[in-house]
Amino acid sequence: MLNAYNMPVQDQQMHEVEFSNNRIPTFQHKGEPYVAVKRIVEGMGLDWKSQYSKLIAPDYERKFNCGVITIVAQDGKNRPMLAMPLRKIHGWLFTINANKVRADIKERIEYYQEKCFDALYQYWNTGVAVNPLADPERALEMALEAVRNEKKAKQALAIETERNLRLEQQIEQDAPKVALAERFEETTGYASLSDAMRSLGFKPQKAINYLKQRKYIINHNGGLIATSYPKNKGYMTNKSHGFYGHKERLQAVVTPKGKTWLAGYLPEELKEGENGC
Repeated sequence: MLNAYNMPVQDQQMHEVEFSNNRIPTFQHKGEPYVAVKRIVEGMGLDWKSQYSKLIAPDYERKFNCGVITIVAQDGKNRPMLAMPLRKIHGWLFTINANKVRADIKERIEYYQEKCFDALYQYWNTGVAVNPLADPERALEMALEAVRNEKKAKQALAIETERNLRLEQQIEQDAPKVALAERFEETTGYASLSDAMRSLGFKPQKAINYLKQRKYIINHNGGLIATSYPKNKGYMTNKSHGFYGHKERLQAVVTPKGKTWLAGYLPEELKEGENGC
C-alpha cells in the first residue's frame, strides 16, 4: 500500500512519501519538486557510499542536476541532503542495471524502477500517493507511462553515450596532430583557459562559465582549478600561479588533447559571432 502525509508544501520544507515500508523525503526547491535520494538507494539495498560517489561526479551531477540542498526537516532542524529534481528520478533509476546486482536485491530494484517514481509523482500532483492496484485502468495507464519514460531515458542515455564515443574517436584520430602540438608546446607550456577558448573560436568567458556550471572547473583559492574528470582524462592539469595570501594558487590549464575535447564538447552557440567578444 502506498500513501503519503498530505500536508501543505512549503519551499524547502521536507515531507515524506511512504513507499514500500520506506519514507522518502521530498520538498520543493526553486519552484519544482526535489527528492532526497539516500532513502531510495538504501531502500533498494544498494551501498550508499558508492552511489553517492557516482551522483556527485561531474557527468552524473550535470545529467541529473544532483546536489546537496539544506532543507527544514520535520523536526524543525536544517539538514543537508543530496537531492535531484523529481523529473530526473525516473531516468536515474534506470541507469542502475538490475542484472549486475546481487540476486537477493534484483527484484527490489526492479520494483523501485517500476513504482517509486509513480508514488512520488502522485504525491506532488494529487497531494497523496495511492495504491495503483486499486484501480486497474489507472494501473494500466501508469504501466504504459512507465514504459514510455523508460524508453525516453534509454534514448537519452544512448545519445549521450554515442556523443562521448564520437569524441573519443575524434581524439584518437587527431592523436598525430596532438603529438605534434605537444612537442611544440613543450617550450611554451600549456594553454590558459582563455587562450584555449580563443584558439578554438569560443567566447572565453561564456565557455569558461559553461565548464564551471558542469563542475569541470571550480573556483579555488583565488583561481580556477580542474576537477578530477578532465585531469584523469588528460584534458587539463593544474599549474602553480604563485601564492594567494599564504596558500599556493593553482590555475587550470588546457592540454593539446584537451583542446580536441573542448572543440567537440562545447556547443556551437558559445562560438564567436561577427561581433564576438
